[in-house]
Amino acid sequence: MTRSYCESTIRLRNLYEAIARGDDILQYFPNGLREDLEGREKIAIAEIADRDSIAACLKVIMDGKIKEILPVADDIPPEYGNLNKAFNHVFWLQKQAEKYNAKVYDLVFIKSEEIYTTLTARYTEELISRYGFYAPCISCHMYFHTLRVPIVRALGGTKIVGGERELHDNRVKTSQIPLAIDYYQKAVSMLGGELILPLRKISDTKDIINLTFDDNPQLSCMFKERYGDLPRSVMNDKVKLKKFIEEFSLPITVDLIRTITTKQNVSITGWADDFVEKNLKWTKGSRDNNIVK
Repeated sequence: MTRSYCESTIRLRNLYEAIARGDDILQYFPNGLREDLEGREKIAIAEIADRDSIAACLKVIMDGKIKEILPVADDIPPEYGNLNKAFNHVFWLQKQAEKYNAKVYDLVFIKSEEIYTTLTARYTEELISRYGFYAPCISCHMYFHTLRVPIVRALGGTKIVGGERELHDNRVKTSQIPLAIDYYQKAVSMLGGELILPLRKISDTKDIINLTFDDNPQLSCMFKERYGDLPRSVMNDKVKLKKFIEEFSLPITVDLIRTITTKQNVSITGWADDFVEKNLKWTKGSRDNNIVK
């Protein structure tokens, strides 16, 4: 069944509040898909973005590791481009999956401006002051991976399929350095899920194209164009990157998701401000923090 972007969009907060109440999250899914999912068995959720994510799904299907996949894409504020391409990609994947007796459900989009901007942009100046750099791409990917865990668990599964790659030909992306990927998997595990990354060691983009298709131009992101590649001095400073992830990106993301899936009527920004004041010893708007050495 072909649906429009609007018909396929679900607000993340609605799903999380349903989980907190103990309600069935399928009430928020589009008609038709809701009925299809009622007959699910061992389902996994796939992170749908561009070509790599489709290749990752096809890889686990071809390997026989997963037989049912719910494709979930993100609508986030800094990303722009033709979001409707995702429907064509998933339709292509559905046809491929049939060859392996696997099921790929229809695509849904997840939307949550408040949660996303709180985790990636609200504390920009404070983070630069504390760490000497700004890495929204790491926090963004931390959000992508972890947000799906309560959803897949509510549907009776644990597996999340992603398209992260440590190398893109000769390019290293800040969001996909090995250190960051390890922490994404740790965060997902802390929430009770398993992050499967079948393309992690595939560096040659031609291998991905041969498995799928060439879909340029792909989606673009305002963060990626400005912060997608941190200075080499920062990329090589594992101590400083670990501090950023261990002190901020991982705990605030995991704890926020745990909170809003167990409690109702949580103020996202209020909770986050309390978290950083308690754990990082600074308040929203403060500028007197020393840079971590």
